[in-house]
Amino acid sequence: MIKNMLHGKRILLVLDDVNDLNQLQKLARKRDWFGRGSRIIITTRDKHLLETHLIDQMYEVKALKNEDALHLFCSKAFKNKLVPDEYLKLSKGFLNYVAGHPLALIVLGSFLYKRSAVEWENEFEKLKEQPKLDVIRVLKISYDGLERQDQEIFKDTACFLNHEKEDYVVQILKNHLGRYLGLSNLIDKSLLKISKNNELWMHDLVENMGRDIVRQESLEPGERSRLWLYKDIDHVLKNNTGTKNVKAMDIKGAKDTSIYHEEKDACWRPQGLAPLVTLQGWVLNALSWQGLALLVTLWGWVQRTLSWEGFTSSKKPEGLLRDPNTFLKMYNLKFLRIHSVSLQLDTSHLPNGLSYLECNDYPLKSLHSLPAGLGELRLLRSKLKLLWVGMKIFENLKSINMDGSLELIISPDFNGVPNLEELILARCSNLRRLHPSIGKLKKLKLLDLKGYLELTSLPEKFEMESLVTLNLTHCLKVKKISDTICSLTSLNNLYLSGCSKFDKLPEDLGNIVSLKKLHLSGTTIKELPSSIECLIGLTSLHLRDCKKIDKLPKDLGNVVSLEMLDLSGTAITELPLSIEFLIGLGRLHLDGCPKFVNLPKNLGNLKHLNWLCLQGTAIAVLTSSIECMAALK
Repeated sequence: MIKNMLHGKRILLVLDDVNDLNQLQKLARKRDWFGRGSRIIITTRDKHLLETHLIDQMYEVKALKNEDALHLFCSKAFKNKLVPDEYLKLSKGFLNYVAGHPLALIVLGSFLYKRSAVEWENEFEKLKEQPKLDVIRVLKISYDGLERQDQEIFKDTACFLNHEKEDYVVQILKNHLGRYLGLSNLIDKSLLKISKNNELWMHDLVENMGRDIVRQESLEPGERSRLWLYKDIDHVLKNNTGTKNVKAMDIKGAKDTSIYHEEKDACWRPQGLAPLVTLQGWVLNALSWQGLALLVTLWGWVQRTLSWEGFTSSKKPEGLLRDPNTFLKMYNLKFLRIHSVSLQLDTSHLPNGLSYLECNDYPLKSLHSLPAGLGELRLLRSKLKLLWVGMKIFENLKSINMDGSLELIISPDFNGVPNLEELILARCSNLRRLHPSIGKLKKLKLLDLKGYLELTSLPEKFEMESLVTLNLTHCLKVKKISDTICSLTSLNNLYLSGCSKFDKLPEDLGNIVSLKKLHLSGTTIKELPSSIECLIGLTSLHLRDCKKIDKLPKDLGNVVSLEMLDLSGTAITELPLSIEFLIGLGRLHLDGCPKFVNLPKNLGNLKHLNWLCLQGTAIAVLTSSIECMAALK
């Protein structure tokens, strides 16, 4: 009927708030339903719906700029464009909170109309924890339209995954919380965005709406599915009120006072912090080292623990846990993350169904046991001297991260952890010995040992047939690596940079045909094995400051996938003629090679070379073929 009535007419059709494909099918199925020059405008919160309908011109509404947002807010809050002086600071606080969200600006501005500055301040404090019902009611429209699993992902994100890296979130959702469809539906519904840094970004109001949904599950925090507020967790753990309903818990240290400055370049005085004697935590953004030193001097009389990760400091609250069996009542708990809390957590009293455990700065010296179902263990900067004694069976454990655990001396027996895929012992600077069982982990994909470890030797046998990345950067005492590494057919990345005593690569290194990155900067190797010519998939070769290397294999040109070759600081005098066959080479570093005299005449064949660094060489004249390098910058 619509086609018959309108196909010869030029019209403007606006379809607002479309949430069902059937609506489009019935009202605007095809372009030929309408006359030439017609314009069809569709608004929706579901981007996928437009893509399914093959709409090729889409516009995503941007947040209002500060000036426009202020005008809109003032038109509702003051009925004009001017802000009274006594409301200026508070108005900026509200504007920062809603981040240019037009709907929020309208609702909040209307609510604050004709209220006093004191009332504004009170409402702002309340709003930071829970927005007004009118805002939630409108924002909840998108949430109510989600499938059940998407609603669960939305609540997970709102309660403890917002601002985390996308890869981390996807892994948590899939491996530990049983969510398989990912984040795309939330993005399509405009409830979530992925930032340029690949971090999840959920608007504060949307985040608080999701958290409010969880709060409404029960007046008793221990009856809710997710716990993230310190006061709620404190209540549950001290009073032992946890139940089977609790599925995720994110414990972070409480903060009495927070400090921030609105202008990035603002000049603030650390001395001004002295009167705040009750301050328990603070965040310092873009603080100079001089400012940090002054702050430490100023507050030297206060006992504080500094965490250099993001210049964050917090006084860690004591207590929380009275009954060690408290967690056992929460037998459906899958996710437990603990930050900046002094919690004497006995891992043997955790429910067996727990899949993810993260407890940074873990205070105990060893683990007595772990939940049978644990899939990932993260104990960054822990005080552990060893993980466990003897062989323990953890068949579900796939990832262990002990980064920065300075007191760890030896690695445990891994024979009972056959499905381990990631083992991160980076920056465990006192780690002296690896248990031989590490070499037998058939499913291990990542072994990260970087960071000035005390290791002097590696496993005698590398039988890790799934290993993709081996990182030994700055293992200063490691001299060699077993020849058996050459049997690892899945190895993509081998990092040995900074291993200052490492002096020889295995002769059969070329057997690792899967190798893509080989970083050897700062080692004492004298030459590359001739078999390196077989690494046809190698894309990156770093030899910076390998001062004993004075020549390269003559058939290096067979490494046809090479894109990056860093020879700076070496003793080489020339490049092999075969280098002309490295047609994909994009960067060539020869800076700091004082004995290097001549570039090969055929260097101009490297059509994709866009970076050539020759500073500090003995080259007097450039080869004429360099004119053929159109990509050179």
